[in-house]
Amino acid sequence: MKTERFLILTLLVATVCFLPQTLAQDSPQFKLPEGVQMRIGKGWISELAYSPNGSQLAVAGSIGIWLYDAHTYEELALLTGHTEGVSSIAFSPDGRTIATGGGDETVRLWDAETQQSLATFIVGGGSIYAIAFSPDGSTLAYENGHQVMRRKSATGQQQTPLTTGDEEDWISSISFSPDGKTLAAGSQQNVVIWELATGARLATLAVHKDNDGQVNNVWGVSYSPDGRTIASGSRENVVLWDVASEQPRATLSINGMGAYTLAFSPDGSLLATGRDSELHLWNAATGEHWAALTAHLGNLNSVSFSPDGSTLASSGGSEVHLWDTVSGAHKATLTGHTSSVSDIAISPDGSTLATAGGANQLHLWDTGSGTHKGTLRGHDWWVFCVAFSPDGETLVSLGRDIHFWDVDGRYLKGTSKGFTENSFSSSGGGYTLAYSPDGSLLASTIGDNAVRLWHAGRTHKATLRHSGATAIAFSPNGQTLASGGRDKTVRLWNVETAEQKAALTGHTDWVLAIAFSLDGRTLASGGSRDDKTVRLWNAITGEPKAILVGHTNSINSLVFSADGHTLASAGGWKDRTVRLWDVATGELKTTLVGHTNSVNSLVFSADGHTLISGSSDGTILFWDVALAPPHLAADVNRDGRVTRADMAFVSARFGQTGTNEADVNRDGVVNILDLVLVAGALSAPRE
Repeated sequence: MKTERFLILTLLVATVCFLPQTLAQDSPQFKLPEGVQMRIGKGWISELAYSPNGSQLAVAGSIGIWLYDAHTYEELALLTGHTEGVSSIAFSPDGRTIATGGGDETVRLWDAETQQSLATFIVGGGSIYAIAFSPDGSTLAYENGHQVMRRKSATGQQQTPLTTGDEEDWISSISFSPDGKTLAAGSQQNVVIWELATGARLATLAVHKDNDGQVNNVWGVSYSPDGRTIASGSRENVVLWDVASEQPRATLSINGMGAYTLAFSPDGSLLATGRDSELHLWNAATGEHWAALTAHLGNLNSVSFSPDGSTLASSGGSEVHLWDTVSGAHKATLTGHTSSVSDIAISPDGSTLATAGGANQLHLWDTGSGTHKGTLRGHDWWVFCVAFSPDGETLVSLGRDIHFWDVDGRYLKGTSKGFTENSFSSSGGGYTLAYSPDGSLLASTIGDNAVRLWHAGRTHKATLRHSGATAIAFSPNGQTLASGGRDKTVRLWNVETAEQKAALTGHTDWVLAIAFSLDGRTLASGGSRDDKTVRLWNAITGEPKAILVGHTNSINSLVFSADGHTLASAGGWKDRTVRLWDVATGELKTTLVGHTNSVNSLVFSADGHTLISGSSDGTILFWDVALAPPHLAADVNRDGRVTRADMAFVSARFGQTGTNEADVNRDGVVNILDLVLVAGALSAPRE
């Protein structure tokens, strides 16, 4: 009996030690953005779903939708089109259509066989976190704030929304009843049930509460296959509701842990629940706990049973695990998905790329092939930044502590606290590292009001006071250190005396990025989201040289080409572009479009022909600068061409003011002039 098999089953944490450790070098180069030679990483994961016939597993994430063969786990395709991460996914009951909701405020339909886009609906209201087809496939439903939107699947015609009645009570999950007559939604306060024929609100199930009586958000909701039970999950518990009586019949919890994601097995006998890194199986009829499946290291965000019920797929962050539902054994891991990339650094000889980001995520890659060279383990928290020593023998990384690694041996040489009182500040600064050109000094910021200088032996040399220091860079001769801060200034310091030489003013928001040209004559600085400018300064006199305007969000990283003619800048979350500027004229040379989230770090290859970018979308892109397409301002959705989709993008934002991607002429308002500019550039390909 299943009960006997699962009663004492708990898979040990040691299982993790035997899981495949292959990383993104296995990632196929599907759908590379224009101008990109190579991609490392498949990005992070939001949700997964099996096709109705069980042949495919779809994984929705930060760069698109990966389709896998559900039996061999081979990658079949990557569906791209969303300009931000894909947050929800569902197959139609006949398996012919895939519906996705994204952070770009669109819902998209795809042909599951040809992988071609069928339709795009601009819906607004933020990311679409829940989407589902009705059991007969005639209706597509998705959350949109405090309401559930409905469209006819065949025509896209919109139907009357289902609303919670409270604009602050946003919806996070939805589920159709098996007979298609009702729909349940989990919200901040309740589980709400509507009658679909009339749109009437049939029931509001009592709120989830924690042990202190505080209301918990309902993150997951699901009808059982027979329609008699609704499972709802919150932070501290899972409730099984009897649909007929609208009363709870069981409350499930392990050590005060509820569920942020849950699903019934196809036969209704099992309920899978996940929260944080914990994955559990329950007897759905009795509420008895059957198994704890241990492998996840990060937060779980989705679970899905195969149609035959034999396999459970679970995802979280950069992990996808497959489980045998009869034995509880771990079957496989889908490799290559990656966490957010916060920083990248290239070795002095150009052969190795180091990437940081995520919990204990510090990796080394071969820059020629993209193959994974090693993982450096030792941090117990997010890894913010990395830097190579000028001789290439040491890699330094900053998490809770500063770690020093032997690059060739890939072992930890030493650790420095790197901050006072063994605690991080919350003053709003940044976490950065920089070696002096001769390797004798290391500079660091850790989110407080200071830049700290360290001798190579990790002994403290000096503390430079700068409010909310966010960015640092040494001049090529090592005599000057530049720092940017949340006080909106760039400060120049005498490295030898630790005295301030100058304070450069002009930015109207935090300074997030700093870079010297290789000849030391020009300093570039990038502002935060309320500034959005790149400023060029005479590094000797401190006089302003130029203001570069074009980014629509913060500038997170700056790097000069080796010849000093080009400056590359990285855009933040609502920008997501890499821009190349002519340093002499200040003109925009090109805009590189390919990331779907904030671009956090840039480096040029040793030969200067390749620009490498790391992003919060979990990928690293290698751009062939010579093949970079020219900039097209009318390409507002940044898909590399000007089409009717750009017209729709502008139309949907008509009348909006302030900083806006649809404001083509950058006059502060989206109006008919912007539509005219897009119309005039229709069908213009990037050359």
